[in-house]
Amino acid sequence: MAVGEATRVVITAPGRSGSTLLQSAFIASCDAITFFEPCLHSPLGDVRREQCAEQIVRFLMCKLPAKHGHWDRPPMRRWLQTPYLHVKSCPSIPPFDSVEEATAWCEQSRHVVVKEIRVIGQLSKLVSRLQPIASPSDPIAIIQLVRDPRATLASQRRLLWHGLRGANAHQSNEILRRVAKRTCGGMLADSRKGSMLHRRHGFVFMRVRYEDLIANFTRVVDTLYHRMGWQISFSTHERLKMVALGRCDKSVEVTRQQIDYSICRDISAAQNSTGLKKNWTTALTRREQGIIHKVCAPAMHHFGYLH
Repeated sequence: MAVGEATRVVITAPGRSGSTLLQSAFIASCDAITFFEPCLHSPLGDVRREQCAEQIVRFLMCKLPAKHGHWDRPPMRRWLQTPYLHVKSCPSIPPFDSVEEATAWCEQSRHVVVKEIRVIGQLSKLVSRLQPIASPSDPIAIIQLVRDPRATLASQRRLLWHGLRGANAHQSNEILRRVAKRTCGGMLADSRKGSMLHRRHGFVFMRVRYEDLIANFTRVVDTLYHRMGWQISFSTHERLKMVALGRCDKSVEVTRQQIDYSICRDISAAQNSTGLKKNWTTALTRREQGIIHKVCAPAMHHFGYLH
């Protein structure tokens, strides 16, 4: 291992911002094991609080949560397998059915990647828990993926906001305002904390915009690999091309829900600014767009979505 190579990586992003696509770029490196949102089934209870940061550290250190030798909680193993089953990449899938085998695979992997959407606004807390295991010779890479909040919130509204069912216009707007505040405030706080991290402290912080990832997928991933000290081989490049084309393993049935959650998707359809903007302009009313603009303007300026 080269000195300074990041062997452990955390991807943090708001939900519905393309984080699974970015995770797939790391699945394409057969030297890495990637964990898909382990906080979703945390045995510690409320994953939206500080326990999620602890869960991320646990997975980075290959200390996978078990009870009597089995997954705690049992649904976790299938959730972790999902990207591997539906992204055509390396020939071998980590043996997530067994905690013992998954732990051994993790410990033997050159790199460990955890992607989690439930720590937005908690980067300071996460860094404090990672500090004891980070060092300049073995830094921890943190990748912040951001997306235009209007597109993110429009997508969340369509798929995730169960509280909107049966809500009137006033209630719907209040939910939107609350979610926008949490999402945009969290993105901005995490970005400012990330800017304070330096390699000499044992961290490598990188920020990626979804729009840039879509526009030039392989170039952005190349840059990330380089910043982390990873080697990128010809075979990895070829697998990245398959990811960008949405080439799934056709022997596995891909459901509509899995397509919605970006596990198998041809990104070429979104590779122009008009296409990226069209979805949120049609999905959000003018009133909703105004709410997001008012709440998220500081974050949108910060990330280059307002000029």
